[in-house]
Amino acid sequence: MRILRGCIARAAFPVGTRCLLAFCALLWVDANTSEAQNFGFGQPDPGGQYPSQAYYNALQIYRDGDLENALDAVDIARRGTRTDINGKWLDSIPVLALMAECHWQLGNLDVCRATIDEALRIVIRHRGWLGQLDYGVLVRPGVASAGSSNLWPAAAAVVRIPITDRVPMRSGEVLTEQRLAQGGVIETPNIRVLDAVEVMRAIASLCHRRRVLLGPLSDQDPLVSEALEATKYPAGLVQPVGRAAIGSMRAAGYLAVMEDATVVDRMTKHAAVGQGVHPLAPLLLLSGMRALIMGDAAGQIDAAAKDRLVQTAQEVANSAAALRQYEWIGPAFQLAAGVATEQRALAVRSGAVVAATTLVRQSRLASLHCYLVAADASLTLGDVVVAEQHLRAATEIASRRDVMQPRLEAYGAYLAARIATMQGDRLGDGSDSALAQAMTSMNRFVQGPRIRNRSLVAMPWSYQLGLVSQSLTRSMGNQSAAKLAHRFVNGAEAWRWRADPVDALASCLDDHTFLNQTLLNLALSAQTPADVVRYVDRVLADRFLMRLPLHGRLLQWRSLATLENLDDHGWKEIEASAPATFKRLRGDIAATSNAPGALDPNADPTPLDAKQAATGEAILSQLALSRGLVPAVNPPPLGDNDGAAMPEKTALVTFTFHGTRCIGTLTHRNGSTLWQVGAARGLPGMVGKLLASIGVSRSRGARLDAAPQWETDAVRLMELLFPAVADFDPRAFEKVIVVPDGPLWYLPFETLPAGPDGQIWADVTGVAYAPTPGFALRNVGRKNPGNRSLMVTAPFFAPRELEINAALSEQVASGLDNPIVIPLENGFSGANVGLPVAHVLVASVITPSLQDPMATAVAAGPGNRWKDFVRLPATSPHSLLLPGFRTTATSTKPGDGSELFFALAALRSAGTDGILLTRWVTGGASAATFLEELMAELPHAPLGEAVMRARLVLRQSELSVADEPLLGKLDEDIGAITGDRPLFWAGYLSTDNMALPPIKSDAGNQNQ
Repeated sequence: MRILRGCIARAAFPVGTRCLLAFCALLWVDANTSEAQNFGFGQPDPGGQYPSQAYYNALQIYRDGDLENALDAVDIARRGTRTDINGKWLDSIPVLALMAECHWQLGNLDVCRATIDEALRIVIRHRGWLGQLDYGVLVRPGVASAGSSNLWPAAAAVVRIPITDRVPMRSGEVLTEQRLAQGGVIETPNIRVLDAVEVMRAIASLCHRRRVLLGPLSDQDPLVSEALEATKYPAGLVQPVGRAAIGSMRAAGYLAVMEDATVVDRMTKHAAVGQGVHPLAPLLLLSGMRALIMGDAAGQIDAAAKDRLVQTAQEVANSAAALRQYEWIGPAFQLAAGVATEQRALAVRSGAVVAATTLVRQSRLASLHCYLVAADASLTLGDVVVAEQHLRAATEIASRRDVMQPRLEAYGAYLAARIATMQGDRLGDGSDSALAQAMTSMNRFVQGPRIRNRSLVAMPWSYQLGLVSQSLTRSMGNQSAAKLAHRFVNGAEAWRWRADPVDALASCLDDHTFLNQTLLNLALSAQTPADVVRYVDRVLADRFLMRLPLHGRLLQWRSLATLENLDDHGWKEIEASAPATFKRLRGDIAATSNAPGALDPNADPTPLDAKQAATGEAILSQLALSRGLVPAVNPPPLGDNDGAAMPEKTALVTFTFHGTRCIGTLTHRNGSTLWQVGAARGLPGMVGKLLASIGVSRSRGARLDAAPQWETDAVRLMELLFPAVADFDPRAFEKVIVVPDGPLWYLPFETLPAGPDGQIWADVTGVAYAPTPGFALRNVGRKNPGNRSLMVTAPFFAPRELEINAALSEQVASGLDNPIVIPLENGFSGANVGLPVAHVLVASVITPSLQDPMATAVAAGPGNRWKDFVRLPATSPHSLLLPGFRTTATSTKPGDGSELFFALAALRSAGTDGILLTRWVTGGASAATFLEELMAELPHAPLGEAVMRARLVLRQSELSVADEPLLGKLDEDIGAITGDRPLFWAGYLSTDNMALPPIKSDAGNQNQ
């Protein structure tokens, strides 16, 4: 070739002709020779080594933990891979596998998967290459390879099989006319040397990472299946090391297609050959651990499997250290830490500490990861001091300028958060605590690191959720779409918590709205009312849980701590397997909840004092951040037979805005109905018009009309909301519980007509409201044992006349037996729901926060927001009355009802069943009359019945314009007025439920 090139250069041809001859000569020479490479088809290593030395240099940098420089080195190695007219050759597979690992650690999962796909396509294109290797020279005879002397004894004792990195490989074939006609990859016969085992190891790494990346979705992609077909055993191969290496590589492929039983079987067969281990053994064992950690068909993992995982992790560490494949040691120990109980955690910690201290010079990546696992195992043991020491050692490595490991740093931040909870910090306490700072650091990676102002998808859960959402968008309505939505809507499964708790916590931070809406769409398509109600409940419950720490995971643990009998919910095993701290917390709550006694207003008002409550919240925060599932008990879920179990003459009505539609349902003991509300876009305006005719949103002129105009608007709304297909007659029921949505929260359903005789709902039935269907059916939480009433006073009844206000306040309290009356300025916070009182009245104006409804404050000062009510002490009064609640119903354009929804959801989840709010503030003598009767009835009747009685008394009362803050001088022209005007009584909104027994939880009834 050099002679030919020289002749062309010296010949007296024109420049264009010389270029053409050079190009023809290039085509004449086999494109796979090193000379052809020098013409621009890639630059191989001068020694003809495949992969090139640049790849091994990049691999060493990666193992050192310097991710940034490793990526640069990988780019150099990739440019040096062999390229011919058919594309990239086999030597690029290890380079691409290393590049995928770098992007995995960086958090760039899109590029990671694209790189894996590119490498697998090369594997498929070179189908049959395993049959072209000379396996006779794979093992170097007469060479003994033992472990390094600077390793721990078990690793140093590992015997490595002496395998050559230069295996001859026959490639190409004789080019005949018939062969050229066949097409495909064209290559003349060649013999090259290849580090074949390293290529197999790279293929196994690609398959292993693909399974981790795609999780349960990996079996839906045919790429790995095609790669398995392209890497079958060569015919007649009997060489044991070759068969073991290929078997190990294929085991990782089976892992990627979720044939886990096959992986475990291959792990036993191919991990060792004779007395030594081969280079694919660590990855084979790690693949087996990935399969074992999935558990059985129900996701459970028994003690034998846990013991095997811990033992296998140590085997991976020993073999990987001996083979200098340090990057697999940390992942193996992390999987073991995910299943280790207190009995096994000590072995995991000991092994991780030995590896971390020994390998700090050989691989900072392995040392960093092992120190983190040691801290993780120490937390399982409850040893916070040792956990801090190991985390500090990991931090020292991670803070080096030549170490960049953002994924492991997120893992370390998660461990720092757990340590902070064990030291007393609590979730939701603000941004200054060590816990908040650790969670912020973790969330920066979990919710997407940024590179060049582009947000990346860093966590497998988030990546898979995105793929599921895309799939559901394309295939809405089929069974596979429903199966995928059901699998992901409940949050992380048990295996994900074992494998990677940071990934599992990502499911607590991602938005599940799309999946819930998809399930609702499927139920609407099937026209099954019971399923529609179930998914409406899920949509509304998720809307509330999204505003709580860790998507309500903390709330579920708090609810479990306060339940009187866990066995009623089918979760007795939680109490048996939970840490001792959780059992002690349940005992403390039970003891204080059952403690009788009067309340001293001048003493600490909560039986579970502030210190105990803070300690309890820290324990619950520990549990929320720890591995494992927690059942969804709050908001209470729906059961399959709830409709048939409903009391007689009781109905559940729901309205849900779904896109541009409004869906209505009616459920009662004898069946259920589903319909679509017509002209849904006009509902906000119609509700606003009704409120204006009642006098709510009028800012000028008289609020009351001489002739009632609101009745006509109410008739139109009734016809629109309940068409003939709804088959609903409120006169057929003694109680109707409504679950509104959007602007319908401002609609007083009590004012809707109940028949042609002029009666309204308030005349014929009891009307109550609930934030979710689950709350309409069931109670949640533990009630206070007392029966006293607490009244918190403020300038509410007559804001400008303090004497009149005091007189009206005294009027309300006069009918109570031994009431407790305290002024609002003395403080009222979420801790007050733990008072040993049954009924609490806060006579004060409350303005909700529209930007963050959960930040709504009952009074000035700390600890009085709705989010503070959803905390310990979680023993609650039977009823909480807030007659001064002010919503956007008083404006000309009502909002979306979120201030009412979140208020009711927060208070109901805190354990208070009876809640009274107002759509608009009333005040004056009318409010005093209503509340006086209501407070007198509450010790003797449920809130719903007491509200009906108080409303009846108010409607029959004569009122004076001068005593009503809502009215002005212009209203005096109307003459005598009574409380029968909806302006005075229709604003009150109360809750109720059917007190159905708790349902037994199943595998699908879980939260995160």
